[in-house]
Amino acid sequence: MFHVEHFEGWIELLNQGAAGFGLALREFTLSEFAVYLKELQSWNEKTNLTGTQDEKEIVVKHLIDSMAACRVLIPVQDPRLLDIGSGAGFPGLVLKLAIPALHVTLLEPSQKRVAFLRHLIGKLHLKDIDVVAERMDTFAMQEYAQGRFGWATVRALSVNSLLGPIRSVLSEKGKLILYRTRPIDRRSLSEIVSNKLEIYQQIAYSLPNNFGSRVLTVIQKSNDLDEAVDEANIITVT
Repeated sequence: MFHVEHFEGWIELLNQGAAGFGLALREFTLSEFAVYLKELQSWNEKTNLTGTQDEKEIVVKHLIDSMAACRVLIPVQDPRLLDIGSGAGFPGLVLKLAIPALHVTLLEPSQKRVAFLRHLIGKLHLKDIDVVAERMDTFAMQEYAQGRFGWATVRALSVNSLLGPIRSVLSEKGKLILYRTRPIDRRSLSEIVSNKLEIYQQIAYSLPNNFGSRVLTVIQKSNDLDEAVDEANIITVT
């Protein structure tokens, strides 16, 4: 997978991708990502964590794409972030490395992925990051999770059925960041509104090396459920 002769090139690509989101990664942070990539290589030989073995695809479509939310999270106001369906750490663990001030909870029901996340957190000696081996609907029912998080992230996971539980764990001014391939359509908008939520912002961006375009959809709690909403008026892509 990450062959020695190409490895430095992948780290440089990662650094350039971060710069595209306004991030200047420190040498120490780049070294942490180097460990991340090497551990992915090792674990992928035993179990499929990424869904692909292509080196460039992993760096661009997983690591760099995960960093896109930094455009919303910086400057950090509320550091408490819940990453729902973390998988191999995308985006939650990537965001923790890029923004060390975040206090991250990685929510992942798969035991093999939980084992990888805990192994990597220990290897990198990270603080203020936890792994919870539960599904979102179960996690949201626990009293300590109610209104706890200033941010929640969802990537590569269908979210419509989870909007109610997600709303319950967000703080009063908390926001949900969805990683999407396109802006919200009318059907999804209806689901959002019915769960007492509204779209706060949508940000379009492109991945390097022609890996396509993406959209961050930022959702917040709504106080006005009677107001008619037209997605053409709320989509603000910059």
